[in-house]
Amino acid sequence: MSESKSSRTWRCTQKDCKARFTTSLNTTDILHGMTSHCHGKTEDSVSLKKLQLRQSCKRKAEDDLIERPRKIIVTEGQSMETDGLNQRDIDNVRKAMWRQRRKHQPKLPISRMDALRAISEIETRQDCDR
Repeated sequence: MSESKSSRTWRCTQKDCKARFTTSLNTTDILHGMTSHCHGKTEDSVSLKKLQLRQSCKRKAEDDLIERPRKIIVTEGQSMETDGLNQRDIDNVRKAMWRQRRKHQPKLPISRMDALRAISEIETRQDCDR
């Protein structure tokens, strides 16, 4: 959204879409613009595949903490259709999996006092039978 003295310009949130229109600042009337969108169903199906892969991989990563993200992505990718996905999409899925796993781990201490407090709170077990 960009603004001038008398009007405000809006554009579509899709990166490749050329749809734009201009409204006046005082009213919500459309002054002029191209309001037809140029993104179609093909992009929607690819983004749906990305979303399905991401959700299933995040779920598996949360359930199985030992399994490496690459292996989870490969097994989930084989079970579903992954046409149209590029390396950037796979990297985003891998990062999402690490973020999901990190939610269940304790936070790293920032200061020395936080580190000492975290060490003192750790439950230690001693083997009393020896």
